Amino acid sequence: MKSHDRHAEILAFVTVAKLGSFAAAATALGLTASATSRKLQALEARLNTRLLHRTTRQLSLTEAGAQYLARCERWLGDLRDADAELADLQSAVRGCLRVSVPLNVGRLMVVPNLPDFLARYPALDVDLDFSDQYVDLLGGRIDVAVRIGQLSDSRLVARKLADNRRLLVAAPHYLAAHGTPAHPAELSQHSCLHYAYYQDGDIWRLHRGQETVEVSVAGRIRANNGEALYESALAGFGILKTAQWTLAPALRDGRLLPVLDDWHFAPSAVWAVYPSNRYLSPKVRAFIDFFAGRYAA
Repeated sequence: MKSHDRHAEILAFVTVAKLGSFAAAATALGLTASATSRKLQALEARLNTRLLHRTTRQLSLTEAGAQYLARCERWLGDLRDADAELADLQSAVRGCLRVSVPLNVGRLMVVPNLPDFLARYPALDVDLDFSDQYVDLLGGRIDVAVRIGQLSDSRLVARKLADNRRLLVAAPHYLAAHGTPAHPAELSQHSCLHYAYYQDGDIWRLHRGQETVEVSVAGRIRANNGEALYESALAGFGILKTAQWTLAPALRDGRLLPVLDDWHFAPSAVWAVYPSNRYLSPKVRAFIDFFAGRYAA
């Protein structure tokens, strides 16, 4: 059976059940009463179930028909919502979109792509709130936030934008002066540049195959800004744990070198999060779809 035939049968059943007669349903659907009746008969035959009791005076739902009607009404409602959301996406992506982003993510991943995003949606403005702290989306009137790592706020819906592989790196002159660690346990003997908002605190957990090592790290510099730690690593102040996508230029030209590159951290990701609502704003959907597609590419 073609999907549009099944949809027409279900629509006929719901309309007959709600209006209580084939004649009224036929008028609402723009069909003849006999055509409407045939669609209902075809639906009952396909389901092998009687959905309506028919008498010369009235129609009434069977027990199975009542249950099926409730399901069909929800399905048709969801289908209408989906159609409306797609239409809104093209016609109603307008106004001001407030986005919360961590500093480095905003600088390296969001801002460079904004010209293409805004060119696609000329009626939309973007208000960027740069902060490495978790902003309360509901209290701060934020439409969508970009976040990294584990998510814990159950009031929010999340969509993955990109993987977030984390590496250990250090400047060549730091490693020349202090040695290159051969095992994660040796990190405790080094100056490690620590990001204040790491969810696992001062404990770094590294994995290799089935082996896991936890090491407590310390160093001379601790900051709540990833860019400051990146510059500190370039200056030779210690070993930095950071996302691979922040490192491409420095690794390419040798200003930073990988450390313990046969070990890895647990998988992490970059997420778009937004308040949990049944209907997603067209401007938020546009932002998420655009950046998810851009990062996937």
